[in-house]
Amino acid sequence: MDSNFSSINRAVEQSMAFLNDQIKKIDWDKKWRTDYPKTERAKQEAETLKKPEVKEALKEVFTEQSLVMSRLGEVF
Repeated sequence: MDSNFSSINRAVEQSMAFLNDQIKKIDWDKKWRTDYPKTERAKQEAETLKKPEVKEALKEVFTEQSLVMSRLGEVF
């Protein structure tokens, strides 16, 4: 029984390692942009986020150290 369990465990570990390697090989940013191109609505939403009043509203919800606020400048 231990031999079967060890074999199954080893197979699972090898499968997980293989899947993780495959996932790491993907350029997710490129894949996302290719599979989900910006729509007209997305462009409009991006323009809305550039407005000062929207940025101020975001500051009320998120702290300056949050990922949202730190990335806001990168996107816009």
